[in-house]
Amino acid sequence: MVQNTKRIVRFVAGIGISLLFLYLVFRRIDLGEFIRALSQINYGLVLLAMAILLVSVWVRAVRWRILLLRFERINTFSLFSATMIGYMGNNVLPFRFGEFMRAYVVRKQSSTSFSGSFATIVMERIIDFISFFFFIGVIFLFLPITSWSQTIGGVGLVLVVLFFIVVYFLNRQKEKIQKWQLEWKGKLEQRGKHRIADIFNSLIKGAESLWDNPQPVLTIGISILLWIMYFFTHLLVLQSFNFDINLLHAIKATLILLMATTLAISIPSAPGYIGTSHGALVWALALMAVGSENTRAAFSVIAHMVGFLPLTIGGLLFLLRGQLSLREMKALELDRSD
Repeated sequence: MVQNTKRIVRFVAGIGISLLFLYLVFRRIDLGEFIRALSQINYGLVLLAMAILLVSVWVRAVRWRILLLRFERINTFSLFSATMIGYMGNNVLPFRFGEFMRAYVVRKQSSTSFSGSFATIVMERIIDFISFFFFIGVIFLFLPITSWSQTIGGVGLVLVVLFFIVVYFLNRQKEKIQKWQLEWKGKLEQRGKHRIADIFNSLIKGAESLWDNPQPVLTIGISILLWIMYFFTHLLVLQSFNFDINLLHAIKATLILLMATTLAISIPSAPGYIGTSHGALVWALALMAVGSENTRAAFSVIAHMVGFLPLTIGGLLFLLRGQLSLREMKALELDRSD
């Protein structure tokens, strides 16, 4: 009962935050100018951005296959379909349920346990943020965009170094860490905090998947490649609007867009990051003095659509193709949160 109440509060809060951001983005929009901005877009570039995004999902599946090698060898297409289903779940269901859907699909299609595959998903998220800080850190240090961008770049690189120091320490103290993990997991479960114990266990297993990774350099390289692909996805959408800016300014604006949207997904919101994503995109363009209020709002709609439509439709098709049960997935997720 308490758990259900918390879920309802989280869901309502997320909806409220999304509505607030949507109001802030569209409250002063001139509908005629907004529609005119949408009608003048180069939709060929928008479609190309969607194509790059879909290819990036395949690249992400390749990286996931490497992380799963410590459990078993799974073909990339199966992981691609699982990732697409996961994105669809995050876009249409609350509580970022897509992450559980990914782990469920892998469990159905292989002998890897749910906890094992979920641990690699947790590790993926950690690697994403670390590689993001590295990518943004290096660029901001050598290509200052605002007065605070070099500071962000320096902090980002420091976080990357600290992360690898921690991973190195965990690897050297592997047996002690595993013993400590079991002790704390047992204590949490005795107190009835099964959900926290499960998340804690997944984090430790995720770290293990990194130090047991047979191809760590390739994993990091693929992660950097993903951010490069996301950069070009944002740049293509920006260029599709024919803003009156030169290429260097467009590159700088794209970097701010990438940073803003990455941070926006950490804010509670309605499914699909509706509202928070729009707000982050408009803020980034305003910071870089790109476009008018109407064209910024139009850009936020198209940029969100680029990330929403192909992944949602593709994920739904894979879900139907695999005849997977949302009810069974939900029951599994609820069992883990008791």
